[in-house]
Amino acid sequence: MNFNSMMMYTSILSAICIATPFIVRRIMAGKLTGTFGSDMDKVLRNGGIGAIVSGVIVFWSVASIPADAHISTAARSWFSLPVMVQAHIVCAIVSLVIGPIVLWRKKGDRMHKLLGRVWVAGMYGLSLTGIPMWLEHKSGPLIIFSIITLISLTLALRAAFKRDIRTHLRFMLGSYIGLLVALVFAMIPGRVVANWVIALFA
Repeated sequence: MNFNSMMMYTSILSAICIATPFIVRRIMAGKLTGTFGSDMDKVLRNGGIGAIVSGVIVFWSVASIPADAHISTAARSWFSLPVMVQAHIVCAIVSLVIGPIVLWRKKGDRMHKLLGRVWVAGMYGLSLTGIPMWLEHKSGPLIIFSIITLISLTLALRAAFKRDIRTHLRFMLGSYIGLLVALVFAMIPGRVVANWVIALFA
């Protein structure tokens, strides 16, 4: 991938990152009513601010790379990845798929609790496997994402045990938005997942 193609890819990625929370708010506009709706709307508005900042950081992180620098976009096979990276990706996929189901379906029933436990386990696994990976590659922003997610999940569980459902909902939704933002960073050219996606269109 040459520099111009990489910048085009990154520009699209940044635009998607910035637009997603606002699109979700527009789609959910009719449902963001009542106490819980108001809380969700607030989290989405805050997520919109975070998405703008993240989109700018993603674009800057690639734009600041010298045009003649070489970034490998070769896709690695699954079996060549370290076990820690494999576990990280599996946890991410589980969390990305189950998250919307937990957030939007009926709350408080047995299925909600079961899926919620699976989702929380996936998110904890994602964060805990991420920290040593980010330390190895000295990726400060992503270490911060992992730590914030661990704190957010713990506060969400604490609120659930105390029957503080509003706080529980806010932290859970915030954690999922954080996951989506982290996914955008994972899509920067040169990273494992990004290279897999780029390979599909190469």
